[in-house]
Amino acid sequence: MYSRISINQDSVHYSHKINTEPHKMEFSRKIKAEDWKNIINKIDLNAFRNIAEGKSIQPMDGIDTKIMIISNKDTLSKINAYDNPIWEIILENVHQYHQE
Repeated sequence: MYSRISINQDSVHYSHKINTEPHKMEFSRKIKAEDWKNIINKIDLNAFRNIAEGKSIQPMDGIDTKIMIISNKDTLSKINAYDNPIWEIILENVHQYHQE
């Protein structure tokens, strides 16, 4: 079971799959260059690069979460960094696009 968030220069993608369910929940939203800049400006990419990943929480609730930020220069990926404020900022931004 997993959640994956991918943010790149033209879209935000979220997928969530629970093994007991036959389908996964997904959404993708195209974003403008201005939106990309707003998202990236709220995130300290160097700090995101250096945050510690958390341990798997599958034994507790069955869901590990992965966030990927993909740019022309780099792909940054972290798993389960739940206690980090940068992680929370990213989640808030993604949920904003899901609600639109």
